[in-house]
Amino acid sequence: QMCIRDRVSTQSTWGKMYKAQPKEEEEKGFSAFKTAEKFYRAYKGKKTDFSEVIDFAAPDFDAAKHGLKHKKVGDFDTYSLNYPEGCFVVPGYLSREAQIEIAKRALNDYWKEPNRTNLFIYDGQYREQDGTLPRDYNKEKFLVTEFNRYYFNKKIRWSNVGFQYDWNNRDYHSKKTKIPPELEGLALGTIEKFSLGEYEPESVIINYYDKKNHMGGHLDDGELDQVSPILSYSLGLSCIFLIGGPTKEIKPAALRLNSGDLLVMSGFSRTCFHGVPRVLESTFDRTPFDKLLLEKWPAAIEEHQKLAKTVVDVEGEFRSNDEVHVVNYLSENRLNINFRQVNISAKEEKS
Repeated sequence: QMCIRDRVSTQSTWGKMYKAQPKEEEEKGFSAFKTAEKFYRAYKGKKTDFSEVIDFAAPDFDAAKHGLKHKKVGDFDTYSLNYPEGCFVVPGYLSREAQIEIAKRALNDYWKEPNRTNLFIYDGQYREQDGTLPRDYNKEKFLVTEFNRYYFNKKIRWSNVGFQYDWNNRDYHSKKTKIPPELEGLALGTIEKFSLGEYEPESVIINYYDKKNHMGGHLDDGELDQVSPILSYSLGLSCIFLIGGPTKEIKPAALRLNSGDLLVMSGFSRTCFHGVPRVLESTFDRTPFDKLLLEKWPAAIEEHQKLAKTVVDVEGEFRSNDEVHVVNYLSENRLNINFRQVNISAKEEKS
């Protein structure tokens, strides 16, 4: 598994996708999972074949064709994979209003101290403890401070709320920040809705994806609890999500996750390799979100219309993102909010 610098800085996990197409001879010897990752990455001069991707929102979507088990839970359609067992998707689980509200907090709040982000490696205290100094990064390249877009440091790739994860040692600190009630309620509501048993949302990872980012195949094996499900919510641009088996030798299934979708990794699938080889550009339909802005947040619309031509953006100066900024962000980027239970419950210990 990768250390924090590998995880944050290298192309293997978060690097830019647009590179020369690999030669055929370089493809030989890769695992089934790695082969799938390379197949779905974006390369110059290569057209990707998405015909095997399970797209739950496609007009001709056929669950039976993909061997999926369909089940109606209240107003929601759920689709379970045959393999790995325990993985299921709920398309459109989050309302558009909920997506905007969660994304707004992710842009304005969840990355702030005492929560940790990948930028902790540039912190002076960490440098003193670690003894090896990562290179400083060019902030001008990553800061977006435009009133007509949004405000965010795009060097932030993840933030951690709740139990803080130690990426070097692959375990959790005893340090824990408070999980906001809206996040805790989201997780517990999902657990109850789909009858997923007892659950304590103890750690939340927010992944911030630019349209050119990806995440390499990995296991979520740092938690003592390897039984309770992982809940994963997608916001913004669609992505290709791969999920395979307990080793990379098993060919993964390729899913397209769209804004508002819920993915649950429970049972056997909780211990399987998964990753995001590609974020799909221009896949966020903002038309219904713009309509919602007019209905729900007319004041934000009015302010943007009034200030759009007069506001002076100062480089490095952040404003708080309003709902219009949030929709602008989601049209260019992807957010993933995922929950996990860290510690083994008393009930699990007995079993």
